[in-house]
Amino acid sequence: MNRHTVYRAVIITLTVALAACSQLREGMEGHKDAVAIAEGYALTVDHAARLITMAPESVAPTNFIVVDRTVDLWTSYAVLGSEFREQDDYSSLDIGPLIRFGTQQELVWLLRDDVVRNRVLPDEATLREWYMRDQPLTRVRTSHLLLRVADDASEVEIESKRQLAESLHQRIQAGEPFAELAREYSEDPSSAPAGGDRGWVPRGRLLPELEAIVFDLQIGEISEVIRTTFGFHVITVTDRDVPDFEYAREGYEEDLIRDGIAAVEESYVDSVSTAADIRIAPGSVDLVRRSAFSPRLAR
Repeated sequence: MNRHTVYRAVIITLTVALAACSQLREGMEGHKDAVAIAEGYALTVDHAARLITMAPESVAPTNFIVVDRTVDLWTSYAVLGSEFREQDDYSSLDIGPLIRFGTQQELVWLLRDDVVRNRVLPDEATLREWYMRDQPLTRVRTSHLLLRVADDASEVEIESKRQLAESLHQRIQAGEPFAELAREYSEDPSSAPAGGDRGWVPRGRLLPELEAIVFDLQIGEISEVIRTTFGFHVITVTDRDVPDFEYAREGYEEDLIRDGIAAVEESYVDSVSTAADIRIAPGSVDLVRRSAFSPRLAR
């Protein structure tokens, strides 16, 4: 191995079948000196026997092949350890392949920060204007009246529920307490006992059919009857919380920048794909999907 010379002197010769650990030790103890010598280190007979007998018989049966491979392994590690012990610097080690990917990734992040990020970041006035328009951290407290419609309901049953919902909506608009009607008629078991109160709800937690309508309601305003997959809803907003711009600015700004960077990168990738005339061959999507679940990829 390079400038190192490996001296291996196999002194042990097994002339009988080694069927047990004790037999192995007895067979080896009949010889003097070392089983192997490498880089000035000696593998004694006793040490070799201990190494081999540490493994269960089912893993390393006591035969000549196991003895030979154990000696080979010890010799290799002795040479490797000596090499690292004598190496006092790593000037000859080429670490380029190890850091090249990380360097390229770091350059990509620097490009994002210096170029793309500054392009998508709005000025102070625009940022404040967008925040007041979007109100992303707004949460509302709602009360809810639900008349459920089963998946297999007939048209007659659906119409009956719709008419009842419209009737209850009119009664609420006429001044009857929302909470009393919710306790009596609502089929939402989680909120009916509390007079329809659903507590505080942030953006993004409601059904898409309800989200825009509910967050447009002012305090005390009653929604129209809304149909969803669950049935017919009547909702009112009892309170609203809009965090100050200064409080929410950092998180809101980062969200805008993240979304803006994603849009810029997507546009760039699309332009490159168009210029390169990239096309997806028939069946390739299924091939990639199957490959993604291939055990070989785990390696």
